[in-house]
Amino acid sequence: MPVRSRKRLIQVPIDDGLLTRIDSGASTLHESRAEFVRKSCEVRLTRLENEALDRRYRAGYAAVPEDQRWTDVSAAWLAATLPKEKW
Repeated sequence: MPVRSRKRLIQVPIDDGLLTRIDSGASTLHESRAEFVRKSCEVRLTRLENEALDRRYRAGYAAVPEDQRWTDVSAAWLAATLPKEKW
């Protein structure tokens, strides 16, 4: 049986224009306003998390750059492995 997470009711002030857009988007997707807002928050939070991971990845490569020999070996392996294209 799936575990249901406890949902908390919050109040968020939203201007009329944004609320109209939210309602329109929810209607288009055939979901409630609350579901639309929840999913929108999830999308934005996931984007923030992915951006943080990208920054860590870039910082890691900046601190310890890839050895050029590894790049050369990888390129040679791919060239030998991938089928030759006929133009």
